[in-house]
Amino acid sequence: MELLTHKNKLIIFFAIVLTILLFAIDFMIIVPSLPNILEDIGGLQYINWVFTAFMLAQTIITPIYGKLSDIFSRKKMFLLAIVIFVVSSMAAGLSQNIYELIIARAIQGIGGGALMVTSMSMIGEIFSIKERAKYQGYIGGAFAFASVAGPIVGAVITDEFSWRWIFFINFPIGLLAFAILYLYLPKSLHQNKEAKIDYLGSGLLITTLFPMLLMFSFISKANEISTTTIILFIVSVVSFILFYKTEKKVSSPIFSHHLFTDRYFMVPAIMTFINAIVMFAVMVYVQIYAQKILGFSLKESGMIMSAIAIPIAFTSPICGQIIARTGKYKKVVIIGAAILFLSVIGFLYGILNGMTSNGLILHIVPIGVGLGAMMSVFNIIVQMVYGRERLGEVMGAIQLARGVGSSFGTAFIGFIFAIFVKDMNTDIVQISHAVVVIFCIMSLLCFISLISAFFMKEKKIS
Repeated sequence: MELLTHKNKLIIFFAIVLTILLFAIDFMIIVPSLPNILEDIGGLQYINWVFTAFMLAQTIITPIYGKLSDIFSRKKMFLLAIVIFVVSSMAAGLSQNIYELIIARAIQGIGGGALMVTSMSMIGEIFSIKERAKYQGYIGGAFAFASVAGPIVGAVITDEFSWRWIFFINFPIGLLAFAILYLYLPKSLHQNKEAKIDYLGSGLLITTLFPMLLMFSFISKANEISTTTIILFIVSVVSFILFYKTEKKVSSPIFSHHLFTDRYFMVPAIMTFINAIVMFAVMVYVQIYAQKILGFSLKESGMIMSAIAIPIAFTSPICGQIIARTGKYKKVVIIGAAILFLSVIGFLYGILNGMTSNGLILHIVPIGVGLGAMMSVFNIIVQMVYGRERLGEVMGAIQLARGVGSSFGTAFIGFIFAIFVKDMNTDIVQISHAVVVIFCIMSLLCFISLISAFFMKEKKIS
């Protein structure tokens, strides 16, 4: 690859951050606009699919697109991802009924998943190993900021203009990112012209992930395990077995079967999966506890998101800087996992002992610090261990672990909550009991994550 000046790297990084913001903000930007959307185009009974279609498509496409970026020109695949995302955003903004919006959101999910995996892989392409640690930290901070800013931006745009502009706004931002990357990204980015597309593996991966994610979605919405969910589970398991056997035989698999026995990959993947569940639980059920038990207003409970996101936004780049300077990451992961475990235990202790409003914020901040310490480090690890030729594969796998963790967390924790709470307006005691049980489970998961960190293999960054 041709050498890039530091200035050009920063310009490219700015465009990469823009693409991250496009994806992260757009996932939640639609939330405050839902009443306006329903009033305009109707479709209340299908409104959940506006989210589900995006999530399903984004999670499924990530590993496949990551592998494709290893085979074809990574620059072309990155630019294509932006085009898909921007065009589908325009289609969403022009939707005249709920069906058109759902289809547009599904395509937008494809573009979003492609953006995430290629942008993460691109960090590994243009920066040295030590530089990656620092800039991945910045990416983690930007992602946390965007996740919180999404609903706020959506509310402002909808109030001042129209819900359609929450999608139209992606056009100028995407166009700017496209222009910068087209002009500044080298043409000689990695591609493997000899590798063949694993069509059978891709198909089996889709028939593994789609039923599984659909099963999680059904459980989350119905709060029960039905015959349909059992069938979907069986289909997913059988497809995964076939997928695993197939990947052993092909020359250019979506995932090398060696990844499943490689501690360099499996420990970060397991911890990424657990962190995604914990982050979902914290974001959702702490707010429910604040509103229903402590009496926070809607705006006040929104500040809780900031109490989590701000520590993540600061801690993630700081940890990236530490790794970049020391060349070591295992201690950072262990400390971050320990902080997360102790802070979740502390939050649980606070609930059991009558936590006050001020105490809630004090207990939440350390959780954000723990999550921030680990948010980007797993991307750094796999980028360091595996060469440029496999960046798309391993980054797609890590992003898949995060996506499946979020989906599983939504369904599993929602199922647990529904066991205790039948009426959100009257079951105050039961809400408190449910949150206690949920955070007991989160404590156990965080403990497993902490133990896993000690089994992480470390390869010194030089």
